[in-house]
Amino acid sequence: MPKSYWNFLDQDLLSWWITQDNFSEVTQHFVVLRKALEPQAAALAAIHASNEQRYQLSLLMAEMRSLHKVFDAEQWVSVDTQFHRLIYNAAAIHY
Repeated sequence: MPKSYWNFLDQDLLSWWITQDNFSEVTQHFVVLRKALEPQAAALAAIHASNEQRYQLSLLMAEMRSLHKVFDAEQWVSVDTQFHRLIYNAAAIHY
């Protein structure tokens, strides 16, 4: 099947596709996607987030600042994922 038909958010596809040899190529695709989506999601989250979501975002941001000082890659991925997921939820983007 041509790449143009691939679902690049499918976990099985990503597990199969991402290798040590093409990791840089794959991450570049996601950087382009993130640059397109994240500013709009953040703007919508700023408008629509509940007080609880704002509070949770501030806690996650504080944790990321702390992790920046004493880096733990596994914890960073977990917190960063939670942070971005919360932004998308707060943006009220239903996908």
